Amino acid sequence: MLYLIVHILVYGIAAILALRLTPGVEVGNTLGILEWPLIGLVFGLLNAFIRPVIVLFTGRLIIRTLGLFLIVINAILLWLLAWIFRWQVDTAIWLLWGGLVVGILMAVMDALFGLNRPLIKDNAENSRIWNVMIKLSGNRSNTLIANLRLQQVYDIIYSYGSAILLDRVPVVGTVRAWFGKWIYKDADSGIAGLSTAAQVRVMLQTLGPTFVKFGQMVSSRAEALPPEWQAELAKLQSNVPPFPSAEAIAIVEEELKHPISELFASFTRNPLPRHPLRRSTMRPSTPVSGW
Repeated sequence: MLYLIVHILVYGIAAILALRLTPGVEVGNTLGILEWPLIGLVFGLLNAFIRPVIVLFTGRLIIRTLGLFLIVINAILLWLLAWIFRWQVDTAIWLLWGGLVVGILMAVMDALFGLNRPLIKDNAENSRIWNVMIKLSGNRSNTLIANLRLQQVYDIIYSYGSAILLDRVPVVGTVRAWFGKWIYKDADSGIAGLSTAAQVRVMLQTLGPTFVKFGQMVSSRAEALPPEWQAELAKLQSNVPPFPSAEAIAIVEEELKHPISELFASFTRNPLPRHPLRRSTMRPSTPVSGW
């Protein structure tokens, strides 16, 4: 709950500053001292609940434009904010400018306060999300599921990349660490004290089997890497947790373009247990993920 409140406040501040820097939006000169926090609250709620819905339908477009479409999404949110408060907007160009400004401000605040820090979510939680998406799609792979996966990959890389790069910057890292302990408390991701190599390894595991396979390929030819990196990437060979069965079904259906029930006579949703003998005497070429 505290996490959501802080996000709403930070994004609200970004919206207020963006409005001040956007000349094409007429907000009036009679705003009271209590109205500005209300503006921030509304924009924070739009970011928390409306943005994910828009992203769900435009995930591929965001990736294809290298994130530039996020400016359009920010402009839409600013337009909704203007519509709610009955402000006058001269042209859509100014909204796009405001979308760019608010996007930069939110990125800076996210980076400074560490609001986007990576959290290692429980596999059961991820499985529930994928199961809901499978049911909504009628047990078939579709654009919504693909958009969800693309957005998931983007968010994971962005959050882990920010943590790996910024947590080691002297002043910024201190601020991020303080905010992280204050916001997340006992729900810390557990990667703050890890080495860079360990953080990259955790990121690959979080991204899923395709990225784990990439890490395995690198680990098999890791002679040129420092010993620490060799040790961490070697863990991808036999120390990989299972990923949600619903995600596995979505991947298979996306690739083969048919429901899982039409492709196989049966499909076990529970991961296969690791064989003790294989674990102790053999080095598997693929992660023991259950499928």
